[in-house]
Amino acid sequence: MTASDHVILLRPWEARDAEQLIALWNRVFGDPPELAERFLALLPGMGRGAVAERDGQILGAAYLIHGFMLSAPGSSPVRCGYLYAVGVDKDARGLGLGTALSREAAALGRQNGAEILCTLPAEGSLYRWYGEILDLRHRTERTAYRSRELPPAEALRAEDYSATRETLLREVPHVTPTPASMAFQQELCRVYGGGLFRFEDGIFCAYQEADGWVVPELLLFDPLKPVPEAFSPVTVPYLCSDAPLPEGFIWNLTFD
Repeated sequence: MTASDHVILLRPWEARDAEQLIALWNRVFGDPPELAERFLALLPGMGRGAVAERDGQILGAAYLIHGFMLSAPGSSPVRCGYLYAVGVDKDARGLGLGTALSREAAALGRQNGAEILCTLPAEGSLYRWYGEILDLRHRTERTAYRSRELPPAEALRAEDYSATRETLLREVPHVTPTPASMAFQQELCRVYGGGLFRFEDGIFCAYQEADGWVVPELLLFDPLKPVPEAFSPVTVPYLCSDAPLPEGFIWNLTFD
């Protein structure tokens, strides 16, 4: 792959890339630098990354998070790979880097044990694109929540949230983040004014947007109890995958 007669190299990310990758993340996604810095610090425990480099300058990156295990009653856990944060500098778009980086990151994830590949497209129009470049053939939906005001709740550490979550989901197919992946989920929520919480009816994670709170996950201690009125359900297109996902599975925590 070339541009202006200069070769663009695709390679795995390295620790020495951190400064450029943090700057790229900020330019492409607009997140605070501290979020990208924390992501890269946790990445060795979560997954792998691929970068596109030309003359020492990083033009784009993509990450495959293989720190998710799909568990179902009576079945052995399956490692899932989640394609995340595919970003290319504005001046380098149109060269096919998004496709090349996505495929390179997916290959790195496969090499590190990911048996099912999934992603959560940022826009509905991207489902077809990801489906074509990565041969993703399956879709599903999920129910997230929004809230104008959160109920009284106590903040939880990532490990305590995870332990409670596993107890609540032990009888249903679900995806379990590794400790590093759970730590980044907590950091993402914290940077945007939220966190991981326990309240009288269950647990939830949340972060702020201009018009209120986004609640990617809400799990009740009593699954037969109605969802509290403070939480408004929003069903959205969710993962596309290269393998069927279990009926009724739960994978709410995907760094969105």
